Amino acid sequence: MIKIEIQGYGMLRELGEGLIVELQEGCSISQIKDILISRIGKEKEALIHDSVFANDIEILPHDFIVTQDSRMYILPPVCGG
Repeated sequence: MIKIEIQGYGMLRELGEGLIVELQEGCSISQIKDILISRIGKEKEALIHDSVFANDIEILPHDFIVTQDSRMYILPPVCGG
């Protein structure tokens, strides 16, 4: 098992300083999104699916495979002027 600390921004800042998720090595970002939805509720499902994940270096594609403990950030889409 690996541990991912997920920090939310914007409309997902309610995750606080970090939500810890334990998962099997080899999970993709898409699978992490599904786990996150099950943890925080279906009312945020569309927002989570429309958001992107990033690490300290780059925005991660949906098929990115997590192989080690990490800190990630979920960035919701930006709107407004």
